Amino acid sequence: MIDLNKDFGIYYHGSPIKPIYKGVKFGWVSFFKMLKYLHEDYLEIDGWRFNLFYGSIYLREKKDWNYYLPPSGLKDKIVLDVGGGCGETAKFFIENGALGVNIIEMNKECEKFLEYNSLYHNIKYRIKKFDLSDMLKDKYDLIKIDIEGYEIELLPYLNEINIDIVLESHSQYTTDKFIENGFTYCELIKEKRSLWGVTQLCRWKKY
Repeated sequence: MIDLNKDFGIYYHGSPIKPIYKGVKFGWVSFFKMLKYLHEDYLEIDGWRFNLFYGSIYLREKKDWNYYLPPSGLKDKIVLDVGGGCGETAKFFIENGALGVNIIEMNKECEKFLEYNSLYHNIKYRIKKFDLSDMLKDKYDLIKIDIEGYEIELLPYLNEINIDIVLESHSQYTTDKFIENGFTYCELIKEKRSLWGVTQLCRWKKY
């Protein structure tokens, strides 16, 4: 049973005041959405299971994820989802026509959720650190990469990559290296500036 007095509280982080449940902070919208799907320590949404952290990301950000979709759409395409969490972006890709999604995620806490989701949905997963071989061993129509700065490890191998990529870049240096290695900067999807630098979500194509 959920103990409202014990499990729920208020967490102040700047403004506004945000609700917290079992240590996970939520915006108010995702907090109230979460209650509809809450099963003690996980969320179940349309037959997919997520932990509280990644489930809250899905509820809060899904409405903005159309920027992941290529201009030609995803119908019958295969996606490599690097930094796929518990499968929240895979759910989005499949709902938008993807034939299947292969997920690379190094957070072992996601494994039981990925295992469950792979039983009922057309996804495959590996719990490991991403490297170039993950890109090259199978044929993909789109690669989405969101690995919080570790994308810099791809830079020595950019001349070997010939696949469309949607990448969250955490430095101007990374962006410049993609351009130097023959990638076309198709679209700056969004940009966020903070004390730690500039984060850019970019769509790249190599011709």
